[in-house]
Amino acid sequence: MSDIEHPAAALSNIEAARLLLEKMGINPADLLRQSPPASEAPAFAEYIPRVSEAVSAGTRRVYGTSYRTAIERGTAAEPKELTQTLRSPELQIGRQIDLEAEP
Repeated sequence: MSDIEHPAAALSNIEAARLLLEKMGINPADLLRQSPPASEAPAFAEYIPRVSEAVSAGTRRVYGTSYRTAIERGTAAEPKELTQTLRSPELQIGRQIDLEAEP
């Protein structure tokens, strides 16, 4: 069974779509325009310092080693690879040393 066989169903779907677009503030003609290219996500080296500034001193102390690792290794690493690196035993030891060194 197609919408051609039941034109009322097709019209009601079209009206529903129009209503939804209207509620979203979208003109149907907007759908025909070319979308602007997606913006690129910032590199770790650009973003991590902003994150570090936004968190408390305690959070910065706890995650400082991870932040440095993300900056050093993150720009070339895939997110999954970076996550594995941040969870590595060597980095955990580094975090412990950082925490012990803090007054």
